Amino acid sequence: MSSPIIPSSTKKIPKEKPDQKFAPTLLLPKTEFPLRADAAIREHLFRQRCTSDLYAWQRENNPGDLFVFHDGPPYANGHLHLGHALNKMIKDFVNRHRVMKGFKVE
Repeated sequence: MSSPIIPSSTKKIPKEKPDQKFAPTLLLPKTEFPLRADAAIREHLFRQRCTSDLYAWQRENNPGDLFVFHDGPPYANGHLHLGHALNKMIKDFVNRHRVMKGFKVE
């Protein structure tokens, strides 16, 4: 079933503000999150949480055994490349995964 073709002269297009031109085409979920981050107001909450002693927190709260990931020496020869960054990221992922699994990670 196709919809009837309406001549453009009979269509009623509402006048919209230029910044809301595509607003009717967006189907966004309804959420209680604010549209703006308000970093000037809320930054101190995140800073306090992120600068606390996370190692002390996990020693007190994680029930698992100690997990130690031994990292070798830095690369002494050759130029740095993306493989070095990838190696460090993988090591970080492993440690973070162990923390989430309940291990104590140093």
